[in-house]
Amino acid sequence: MTITWEQVLAFLSEDQTMTITSLLFLAFFAATALIHYALPRIARPYFLLAASYAFFCYDPANRPLVWVLLGATLVTWLCGLIIGRIKSKPVRIIALLVAIAGGIGVLIYYKYWNLLADSLGGSWLSHRDNLLAPLGLSYFTFAALSYTIDVYKRRCRVETNPFHYALFVSFFPTLINGPIERYPQLRPQIQKSRRFSYNRCAGGAFRMLWGYTKKMVLADNL
Repeated sequence: MTITWEQVLAFLSEDQTMTITSLLFLAFFAATALIHYALPRIARPYFLLAASYAFFCYDPANRPLVWVLLGATLVTWLCGLIIGRIKSKPVRIIALLVAIAGGIGVLIYYKYWNLLADSLGGSWLSHRDNLLAPLGLSYFTFAALSYTIDVYKRRCRVETNPFHYALFVSFFPTLINGPIERYPQLRPQIQKSRRFSYNRCAGGAFRMLWGYTKKMVLADNL
């Protein structure tokens, strides 16, 4: 019996969503990791960025919302550049406030607008009930805001490469369940990709297995 790639893909995608415990996610993660290590180091961040956006757009409902992710990335990156390069304190404060207001505004619109409108007694302010929030909205918004705050407080150097920064904001393993990453911790891994190490990969696989066990056996049954 011959199994074709089309049959494999159909099996992986049948009745599955790209949740962190799905077979489809594990297949995507494994394929991404293999291709990542097969590429030259300079190309790896750009491939991971493309993979992260492919992951975001896997669900057709998310595709029109990719502009929210792009907008959050572009606005906070530009604000970070201004904060990191301009010495004028008022200008730096304005750039920080723009980033924070933009991020909080998007969160309110997609997640809390109806609740806020109802609490104010203004049903006419409510938008349609079926408005979907982008995948990982809270995670990528707060990750982006943490970067601008770190740059403002000089805890982090400004990132001049927009693609490296975009990878930090959209990194697909953190879009579903977090955690909210900090750029000073992720930056060295983006800029200086390591060689393949069997021991490191085996250790990572064990930690993933232990995490899956805790989530599926304990957390999902609470």
